[in-house]
Order: sequence, then structure tokens, then C-alpha cells
Amino acid sequence: MKQKLASTTVTEMAEKNRKKPSAMVSMEKVQATREAQRAEVQAEREAAMKQKFQRIRARREVQQYHQMKNRKGQPVMSGKVSALMSKIQNSK
Repeated sequence: MKQKLASTTVTEMAEKNRKKPSAMVSMEKVQATREAQRAEVQAEREAAMKQKFQRIRARREVQQYHQMKNRKGQPVMSGKVSALMSKIQNSK
């Protein structure tokens, strides 16, 4: 008996005497992890929406260049050429 007590450390004895966590504590942990996951998903959605709106805005700007017309109703080639040049520069 004395040898068992001598071989056990204080931390081992404290772990044996520690009470098990209640169901409420475990549910709070689960709830906290769920809230963290929800917040992470929400942040990802917001980032995706921002990127989507930026792409839409860029597409509209390009469309405006292509839809430009002069007084006689002819398409303005400078807008199309500048859009093509920017596309070529971005691809390099």
C-alpha cells in the first residue's frame, strides 16, 4: 500500500479525484463550436458575395466600353481596342 502511494504523483491523484464534467458543460462546448463554425461559414459567404459583386462590376464596365456609340450610331472602336489591350496585358 505504501509503495502505491509513493509511486503515484500528485497530478495522478488529482486526476482521479476530479469530478466528471456535467452534461451542461459539454453542451456549452458543443454550442460554442457550432457558433464558431456558423461564424466561419458566414464570413466565407460574405467574402464570396464581395468577389461576385466585384466581378459583376468589372463585367459591366467592359460592357459599357463595348456599347459606346458615336453620333451616327456606329460603335466606337477605341473602347473595344482598350478592352482587348487590357485583356492581353492581364493574360501575360
